[in-house]
Amino acid sequence: MFNTPVYNNDVPSESALNRIYLIEHGIQNKSITVKGATAVSLVMANCIQHNWNPEMIAGMMGSVSIMCAHIPVVKLTFKPDRSIIDYILDYE
Repeated sequence: MFNTPVYNNDVPSESALNRIYLIEHGIQNKSITVKGATAVSLVMANCIQHNWNPEMIAGMMGSVSIMCAHIPVVKLTFKPDRSIIDYILDYE
């Protein structure tokens, strides 16, 4: 995965992408692995989309489909406190 530099002093960097977390507040720390079309649709919902160009849509859908086939996608609900850090470290 590569970043998109935003700040003047930011530089391009890269890191391994081992898991995709789709986050939302909850009453407990809980993770649910999602696969297939569900994973693709949930990840696509978080992508910037250019719905005016069918080729771009097809390319994005293809890329996200391949990514979701190789990288686990997890819906993660979390309590709004620091306990989520230990939860994720234990989950990894």
